[in-house]
Amino acid sequence: MPNKFEVEIRLADNQVKIVTVAVEKQQRPKPYFGGFRNNRTGITYHHSFTQTDQTRNFHPDKIERQVQTYQYKTKSTEMMREFGVQMEKPGIYIDQRNDKIIYPRKYVSSAMWKKKRDDTTLKIQCHVRAWFARRTANGLRKKRADKDNELESKQADLRNKEEVEHKEEIERRMHPAKGKDFEILRNELDAWRLNETKKIKGSTELSE
Repeated sequence: MPNKFEVEIRLADNQVKIVTVAVEKQQRPKPYFGGFRNNRTGITYHHSFTQTDQTRNFHPDKIERQVQTYQYKTKSTEMMREFGVQMEKPGIYIDQRNDKIIYPRKYVSSAMWKKKRDDTTLKIQCHVRAWFARRTANGLRKKRADKDNELESKQADLRNKEEVEHKEEIERRMHPAKGKDFEILRNELDAWRLNETKKIKGSTELSE
């Protein structure tokens, strides 16, 4: 590509204007980010993505040094005595004093295992539901006991209040100290006098 080239621009009045365009060439070789490269001629046909301004993204390396430099070791072990395949035969004696005999257990089929699992699950559910029921019952008992205790406490407070008021009334009548106390005694005396007068007037013994 030349350093300069001319471009013809046609204006609105059909006039032609020639504009000289300067080309700024890149000093370093253009990186290859995709496209097509001819192996025979070496010509590189860049992809359109590399011809536009793009934001550079950080792509960390996916290959770790630890995987490439890890030293693997392969070891083979040969037992001092062959177990499991060695058997007694004429001319070979095997010490069996420290041997442990393992007997097979009862065979468990898939149906038996499923039944056992279902029975265990049912047992766990029964215990859990019983625990829930006991917890609910204990909560109801506690609520009822708290309500009864509150009612008894209120009744006891009411009885104590009535006793205190009764003692205060007796004290006011036995030892009056205020004008209101004397007024109460006067009213009670008048009521008693009227009641006794009514009894006397209604008595038949006095009329005879």
